[in-house]
Amino acid sequence: MPESSTARAARYDAWRARIEVAERAADRGEWDSASSGFSSVVDEGRALSDRSLLLARALDGLGSARSHERRLEEAAGLHEEAARLLSELLGESQPRVAVTFASLGAVYRELGRTADARAAFERAVSIFDRGPARESPGALSARQALAELASGDAQLEPSPE
Repeated sequence: MPESSTARAARYDAWRARIEVAERAADRGEWDSASSGFSSVVDEGRALSDRSLLLARALDGLGSARSHERRLEEAAGLHEEAARLLSELLGESQPRVAVTFASLGAVYRELGRTADARAAFERAVSIFDRGPARESPGALSARQALAELASGDAQLEPSPE
């Protein structure tokens, strides 16, 4: 039986609350707690074959948490999935999509995947340049990362921690 709109709204309210708790934990650097919160939403969303912005937000958040945990391959996959879903739902011109591509580029750079990093940062910059977020901190950071990759000044090997 299909889920009712009331049940879906209640589920999304619960997801939103868990995502907000996870984002606050991430802001405090509490990566285990952030991972747990994001992961619970991602697991449920995947089990339900959900294709919502909330799932994309949780995927992106979990990708960032995994990156901070130095689980870089997993982080890359999560950001890739978030980027695909956000692009599908929002289109290619939204700054939120650019932020995810910039995060993906940073993970690729840490993995030493220079060509992939360059492509992700180029995509982020292209999206930022088409909209009102052209001079946002995220846009400036993505441009800087792209310039560093182009000049060969970027750290191309994963940093030991």
